Amino acid sequence: DQAGLVQLYRDWTDQDQVRAFEADHGRAPPGVAGRQKIKLALRLHHLARQRFPQDNLRVLDFGCGNGEHLLAARLIGFQPVGIDLSDSRAAAARVGGMPVHASLDAFDAAGEAPVHAVILSQVLEHLADPLDLLKAITARMVRGGVIYIGVPDCTGVTVPKTFHDFHNVQPLEHLNGFTPATLDRSAP
Repeated sequence: DQAGLVQLYRDWTDQDQVRAFEADHGRAPPGVAGRQKIKLALRLHHLARQRFPQDNLRVLDFGCGNGEHLLAARLIGFQPVGIDLSDSRAAAARVGGMPVHASLDAFDAAGEAPVHAVILSQVLEHLADPLDLLKAITARMVRGGVIYIGVPDCTGVTVPKTFHDFHNVQPLEHLNGFTPATLDRSAP
């Protein structure tokens, strides 16, 4: 439930643990992850610019972690804002000068809405009710805005047999397993 998620990401998992896990289990080679984030930001910017040519484009990264997507978005011209439950990861994003809030309520209180684009990268699988979040997020978007949703593909995974399978279903953290078809049915 939501209380469990808050405890997991605020109390149990911090930025140092994430770095240690990634160091032990490998991460994309240097530069690859950054290029992927820039490519995503460029795609979102292009799509949003087609729909809103005169606007100063704003992007929300919900579950922004240490702010890498926010930085990429800022580099290509977005006005970025993030939301993250983890105090240590949000603090890492703020070091880069990014505005990061702890919740949608705090986002609303700061007057951050509406946004033209949203990034939900590796978020929906962690939530007790992903459809409620999708509705809440789209309510804070400019009509016709663009949204990127990235989740692990759990197609065919029933019992994890490989590290890749286990990474996709992460039983302690992932409350939902999506396939392309189920994600398509869930999208706003």
